[in-house]
Amino acid sequence: MNRGDDKNEKAKIDEARRTFGEYHLKMDDNYEVPESEQVDYKKKRQQMILLEGSIHKIKVDFNIKVNDLRVRKQDIISQVKRLYERLGNINEELGTPETLVLPKIDEKVEYPEKDFNVTDSDIENYRNDLKQREIDAKQKDKGTGGKKKKQQQAEAAEKEAKAKADAEKKAKQGAKHEEVKEEVQVH
Repeated sequence: MNRGDDKNEKAKIDEARRTFGEYHLKMDDNYEVPESEQVDYKKKRQQMILLEGSIHKIKVDFNIKVNDLRVRKQDIISQVKRLYERLGNINEELGTPETLVLPKIDEKVEYPEKDFNVTDSDIENYRNDLKQREIDAKQKDKGTGGKKKKQQQAEAAEKEAKAKADAEKKAKQGAKHEEVKEEVQVH
């Protein structure tokens, strides 16, 4: 194919010749932002959603890599353990005792998500702690708050006595009113 024979190329060349020397500056008063470049709420929201999705994917990929490394580390430790057993057998046959240090996995560091696992024993321990706190609080009230408790009981007894007295007064007043009504009706 010869140069310039392609229809797409010819159209691009014609477009370039037609628009040669046209510069639309953004500072120009007549400049209008093309619709494809305009920014509005929907476009920014869509960008944010896409970025959140990208961040989530990166985090998931990272977690997968970390989990793969954990599995690899466990495999290496189990392989080292087998080799240490073999070395131990060889050392016994040779009569040269040697202590080998086996690498260990620190559960708290390697598996922090296990802190969120709750067992029945954890729940029972928590309940026992709550009961102990309640017992301690009651003992504290008895030791320091005995006066308060007696004072509260005395106040409650006073209120109860006042309520009874008020009820008796109302009953007497009601009886007097009935006697007055009877007298008025008799006369």
